[in-house]
Amino acid sequence: MSDLAETDKFKLASRSTRRYVEASDLLIWLMLAILVIINLAFQPTFLSWPNLEFIFGSSLVLLFAAAAAGYLMVIAEIDLSLGAIMTLANVLIATLTPVNPWAAIALSVVVGIGCGLINGSMVAFLRLPSIIVTLAMSTVWGGIALFILPRPGGTVPSQFSAWIYGPLPMIVVAVLAVASIWFARTPAGRRVYGLGSDELGAFLSRISLPGTKLLTFGIAGLLLGLGAVALSGITSVGDPLSGQSYTLKAITAAVLGGISFAGGRGHIVGALGGALVLTLITNVTQFAGVSSYYQGIVDGSLLILSLALSRVVVGRWIPLGRSPHPVAKEGHA
Repeated sequence: MSDLAETDKFKLASRSTRRYVEASDLLIWLMLAILVIINLAFQPTFLSWPNLEFIFGSSLVLLFAAAAAGYLMVIAEIDLSLGAIMTLANVLIATLTPVNPWAAIALSVVVGIGCGLINGSMVAFLRLPSIIVTLAMSTVWGGIALFILPRPGGTVPSQFSAWIYGPLPMIVVAVLAVASIWFARTPAGRRVYGLGSDELGAFLSRISLPGTKLLTFGIAGLLLGLGAVALSGITSVGDPLSGQSYTLKAITAAVLGGISFAGGRGHIVGALGGALVLTLITNVTQFAGVSSYYQGIVDGSLLILSLALSRVVVGRWIPLGRSPHPVAKEGHA
């Protein structure tokens, strides 16, 4: 009888100490690995240092936008003005700070945070649906950009173009990934995830719902302001239509990375992985000779596919092994 009890005790301890990872968290990295292999087949020098600098540089705008979209999706909100905010900041850089790079960065960050807080205020305090608010504000921000600069023109600091295709983007992405992991473990980060998981539970836990939503929209605005700096480095001019395509891509990248529209689930690092996946897919289509006119079809199809995949893998956990446990050791002995 005693031996049977010890066996049951060991089995229970083994189950309780088994470590799992959600399938959706692994899916994006599996896709990324497959795409790296495919790119190597088309381009043997794909993993060379100059090419990696180019890949990270060309994807930097999308990486910032995907992180911004990811933070808002974590609190079960969505922003359809992502591209318009970056466009507005890009236009203002080209017209107001064409020479001084640090003034341009400061201006872009202020514009991004300001736009994010305006969007967030209407969502947090007026309790308006974020999808409607941001859809309307995308036309406002885009209209202001067109009013300031009706056609591509102006100049941006020359340093931006030099920065965008060097080692700096890889460093920026690493810092962004580490910062997102750190933030998720801070009290503010736990409030953000708590709000997304259960808004009523967060309210009962005395979490300030308007304050947390406003904070998240502000963080998204900060990231979009930095994304506008990268956008300016790529375009080298102000362009009132330059950021339009990034809204759908950013949301697609976040969904591919395992972040749920329902909120409270997923990691910003996954959204960054999703942005790299989209970049590599574009790279493959270019090498395969697919016309850029079909890129919109590819982006829309990927969003639907990623939503379908998330439905399939959500809630599925993959065991990684067991961690040491004193009770398990006693039972085994």
